[in-house]
Amino acid sequence: TPGTWVAGTGASAGTLTLGAGLTGTSYDGSANVTTTVSSSPVLTTARNISGVAFDGSANISVDVSSSWTPALKFGGASAGMTYSTQTGTYVKVGTLIVVTLDIVLTAKGSSVGAATITGLPFTVAQSAGVVTAFYSNITGASGFAFVHRADASGTSIVLAIQDADAAPTQMSDTHFANNSRFVLSCAYHTT
Repeated sequence: TPGTWVAGTGASAGTLTLGAGLTGTSYDGSANVTTTVSSSPVLTTARNISGVAFDGSANISVDVSSSWTPALKFGGASAGMTYSTQTGTYVKVGTLIVVTLDIVLTAKGSSVGAATITGLPFTVAQSAGVVTAFYSNITGASGFAFVHRADASGTSIVLAIQDADAAPTQMSDTHFANNSRFVLSCAYHTT
């Protein structure tokens, strides 16, 4: 509850009456007044800060971290594909997203075509590069650089390789075995 101020005249500057939750004495202009807040004030209507509701009653963290499930696809499908590991984590700070993933196949299945990893937790605002931290049992990658990317307006990673003297080539089912593993990370902005 707010306090009130009644203006005075002459030597008397007025009277301050303190509101609810405040203790102290009335102020008549002749001395300083000391007040103590007996409880923390809160906002009547909570406000969002980076998507987190804040009403002033407690500290908040605008960093959000959670998990997501990456899915390897060949030609947009994953018929018969199985994993021993299929994990992803992310941290979101404002519009910046940092994702990591670890997939280990136990069967690559029967789908064929271009290789992608789907299921990014937020839509990509601008295309971003993807870093390969570790891989094993990937066929035909020796001597090539991994040049994976997350394209704008999407939620997937395009898996690609590049020879030093050639354009990037999108990876496909032929690069994978029943025990292939990829550990990747990417930082991108969302909309």
